[in-house]
Amino acid sequence: TEVGAGEKWWEMNRSTGGAASARPSEPAIQPAAERCPATDLETLLGAGVVYGPVSTPLGLGVQVTETRDGGFAASIGLRANDVILACGEMATPCPKDLLAALQRAEYQSNCTLTVARDGEETRIEFQPISG
Repeated sequence: TEVGAGEKWWEMNRSTGGAASARPSEPAIQPAAERCPATDLETLLGAGVVYGPVSTPLGLGVQVTETRDGGFAASIGLRANDVILACGEMATPCPKDLLAALQRAEYQSNCTLTVARDGEETRIEFQPISG
């Protein structure tokens, strides 16, 4: 499945979202000892995220807990419980990796997020603002 978006994305809203606990039907959150350090990823995405790797049958990634009106995540079609597995060719098993990949994508004409959604791989294309 592909979701396209031509939205410019560097204008993000500051947010204070938190992590949601995993339910049996949701991806499993890794133990605290294995979690990646917190970042300002929520501000960049305009979405709440789980601050640790989340395991899915498709691999490790960053789980979106909520999206915020006017934020990057909502503008490109990310949804609560999506797990971002990669940004472009870069795997994003934890928030610091996703943040680095999004910052690197700022200098590209377009980029694709690989997302685990409802047990299937989804690709979301977006157009970042060049630096």
